[in-house]
Amino acid sequence: MIVSVLPEGIRRRVSRQTLVSVLLEGRRGRLLRQTRVFVLQGVATPGPSPEGSHTELGPNMAPFQKGVLEERHLSKGKWFRGAQVAKSLAAENYAAILALPVKEDDDSEIIKRMTLLLWIAEQAPQLAQQAVVAGAVLFHKHPKIAKLRPLWAALRANSHWKSLPSIDSSAGLHFIKLQGWQPESPSQRIRKTLLKSVSQNEQIITGHRQLGLSLFNLAETTLELLLRMDDVAYFRPVPMNVVYWLDEQPHQRLQLTPAQPSQRLRLVVPKGEHVLYVAIDKPVANQFLRLQIKDIGRNNTPLIMEYERSYHIATQKEPVVVTVRGPNWVRVDEWDQDSIYSRFQTVSEGWHTLTFRPRQGQDSALFRVHELAPVTEQQPEVQFRYSSVDGEVLPDPVVHIYKLPPISSLDVKDAFPLGTQKDGIWSFTGLAQRRKNVEEDETGFQDFIELRATHRYFDKMKNRHHRTEWLTRFNDHFDITFGARKRLRFRFEERDLTVQLAGSAYVQQVWGGGTEWHGRLKGTVLRRMTLGEKTFHVPSVSAFGRLLSLDDSPDDYAARLDNDVYSDYKADHRFGVTIADRLTHRPWLDTLWVGRLALTSNEKVFKPDYLSFNAAWKQMLGNGQVDVGYRFTHYWADDDRNRNSNRHLLSLNASWDIWHQNQTRWELGVKLQQDFDNRDLLGMLYITWHGGKGNPYRNFMPGEIDFLNLRKRRVPQDENNEIMRMW
Repeated sequence: MIVSVLPEGIRRRVSRQTLVSVLLEGRRGRLLRQTRVFVLQGVATPGPSPEGSHTELGPNMAPFQKGVLEERHLSKGKWFRGAQVAKSLAAENYAAILALPVKEDDDSEIIKRMTLLLWIAEQAPQLAQQAVVAGAVLFHKHPKIAKLRPLWAALRANSHWKSLPSIDSSAGLHFIKLQGWQPESPSQRIRKTLLKSVSQNEQIITGHRQLGLSLFNLAETTLELLLRMDDVAYFRPVPMNVVYWLDEQPHQRLQLTPAQPSQRLRLVVPKGEHVLYVAIDKPVANQFLRLQIKDIGRNNTPLIMEYERSYHIATQKEPVVVTVRGPNWVRVDEWDQDSIYSRFQTVSEGWHTLTFRPRQGQDSALFRVHELAPVTEQQPEVQFRYSSVDGEVLPDPVVHIYKLPPISSLDVKDAFPLGTQKDGIWSFTGLAQRRKNVEEDETGFQDFIELRATHRYFDKMKNRHHRTEWLTRFNDHFDITFGARKRLRFRFEERDLTVQLAGSAYVQQVWGGGTEWHGRLKGTVLRRMTLGEKTFHVPSVSAFGRLLSLDDSPDDYAARLDNDVYSDYKADHRFGVTIADRLTHRPWLDTLWVGRLALTSNEKVFKPDYLSFNAAWKQMLGNGQVDVGYRFTHYWADDDRNRNSNRHLLSLNASWDIWHQNQTRWELGVKLQQDFDNRDLLGMLYITWHGGKGNPYRNFMPGEIDFLNLRKRRVPQDENNEIMRMW
């Protein structure tokens, strides 16, 4: 059953058996305001806010169309929300729709909510600001949903960023001198990255903005203007009409074309005070005019358009305090080391006081605060570029080309079957190892052979990494250990946090003994923080807990128990918390210096158990890698340890990759560990086969592969999918 919704209203009779959802389309966004920049004797002073305009890159919005209510098969929760929406639409109770929650783990529900917000903004102007704020929050949380961007562009078409008129209090004002084109709004900053570099004595004019150059001449002077058109890459260039005039004189016009993209002209400016204006006549979306001005009478000296932008100073004792009326969407720009960092905040209905302080560890910070306000002055729309291509009939070839015989058949070669990359990849490992529990001195050596299967999978839509392992071990007593390990990695972009969950379970059948098991669960929260172009550190907090089948060591077969199944240390430390920080420095592309400091608690959470420090040098050598590391661990005395103790370990790891043309690879490796306290040498030899499927590194977790950017260059590219023609 389909019920049409007419533009002038909604039918009030809706069948109770019909489950409905609203599909709407919005209107094009528009360029809303113009900006003037005045320059007095080479120093520019800003006019009205230069960030008042907004244009979307490559707008592709269809004109407003009538919506449709259509029947859907929904779950119980969706049915309830759909029924509530239909009831509120029929009663034109748009405020009730804004109060309904949205299921934000369903992309289709998010798109429907944005569509409803666009409908409400069109039908109820008194609720438009509230709908825009709700849409801003929704788009900020889910920017990767493809169909959401054009809806959000239409919703915010009649809004623009506006500087807050007043600041309640701050530690003062700081004026920053800027040269050249330094846009402030995020949309204009994005466009600047799409253009060629802008020099310090160059200004950019776009849209309906005008540039005004204010001069006070003691004598007649001659100015040289260099005008050059610019476009975003891959857009078909179209002619640009430029208009300029001096004071109240008639407007002068010229045209820049793709064949002649730049022109120079000279203007004689008489003695006295004058204003020179330059603008684009009938501008086209995403078209830019570059302007340079030189004073011919002063040896072609560029008139550097330097101007000042004021920022409010915030300290820990005197933060920036503003009062904002909601509902509103606030943008806070912070100036830090010649860069602008923007963050956004929603403000609920009513008057609210917002306080902005420097980040932890900072003495002061510089802020500018903007609000997303409705447009009060309409401006003419920016034109879209339209192009048509006339067909041309080619002449007959001068040279006769031999006609190939018809193709008898086609065969498809699938070196990498399509779609299999999304299923993850497998790795299979065989290893022989001699190890010793580094946490307990009294345990003996354990020798075993292990077979392991690993499956890695990256869920791109949810930004999650999965790694699952199954293993079987055979020790020198012919006991068998089965194990399974699972690791999940979640990345929350909006909070800049990463969460990792790791679980493991081991079961061992001891000949002549029993069946013992051990399970462990660990959760970690970490954040990557950059310290420079080559250095970053990762602070983390972890909590773990474990369950064991044994509480005490069995005397008859204690030496045969796998260390992953039971140890006295594990029995005495069932849970704990670890606080760590990992520092990584990359002095050269093929070298890594890594250091890690960690503090682990006892079962009494606020009582430390041990402190560990790791340092490693990682060096890439062609298809191989060599790691040299040192580990120091200090254990404190507790109820299960009579005295303090220290452990010193030196490690050496080496690996080598052997690639095949189908992008699978063999990894050969050796790991050695020297225990200085007991003079024991431990080691492991392993060989691993990694699947490829056309994208061999796609499913590996971040940080799992060192020198990933260099290793991708060594992947063979000879094999590929192709169509084979049979003559």
